[in-house]
This record gives sequence, structure tokens and C-alpha cells, in this order.
Amino acid sequence: MICILGSVVSKVYAQRSMPEVFDTGTLQEQFDYLDERTRIYNYFRAFHEDMFQIIKSNTYDSLTVEKNRILQFEGQLLNQRDIVDSLAKELQDTHARLDLAIKNRDRIGFLSIPMHKALYNTILWAIVGAMHSF
Repeated sequence: MICILGSVVSKVYAQRSMPEVFDTGTLQEQFDYLDERTRIYNYFRAFHEDMFQIIKSNTYDSLTVEKNRILQFEGQLLNQRDIVDSLAKELQDTHARLDLAIKNRDRIGFLSIPMHKALYNTILWAIVGAMHSF
């Protein structure tokens, strides 16, 4: 009878429930719980092994989640850098085409010789003036 009672008492003691903060609280709340509800003896903090294992597991889980978020952000950053580099190259190409279009706008071909419009007008008016004097 004493054996049965002893085993029941030890099972009830071993199956004590964990505080809810270890299931639903943030890491800060879990550490605050340990800070407030554990004893200090000779500059050592004493708390149950099961609490240590749970907070250790929760800490690793939180670190893994944050590491994955960092990796995701790094991937997004690399993707955005690629987009920016691509847009910068496209802008450079657009500026080159614009410069070429401006040069072509101000040029006229005369006898298959490309020349500036002002020079073309001067030559044309010189020819017209020379023909007019004859």
C-alpha cells in the first residue's frame, strides 16, 4: 500500500504542469518569469531542469525563425540589387540612345556626308546665292 501511494505521489509531483508563459509567452516574458520566480543561492540561480530545457528549446526555435527571416531578407535584398543594376544598365542604354537621337536630330546628310544642320544651311544658302548671281 505504501509503495502504491509513493508511486502515485511521485507521478503527481513529476507531472506538475509547466507555467503557461513557456508555451505562449515571448522569450523576454519567459526569462522574466525565471528571473522573478527562481531562487538565488550563493550567486547561483536554481530552477528546474524541465524549465531550462523548454526555454533552451524555445530560444533555439526563436533563433531559427529569426535566422530564416534574415536569410529571406538577404534574398530579397539581392533580388532588389539585381533589379536596381538592371534598371541602371537600362537607363545607361536609354541615355546612349537619347544622345544618338539628339545628334541625328541636329544632322542632315548632304551627298552622303553627315553634317550639322547649321553647316548644311550655310552650304545650301551659299549655293543658292552663287546660282542667283549667275
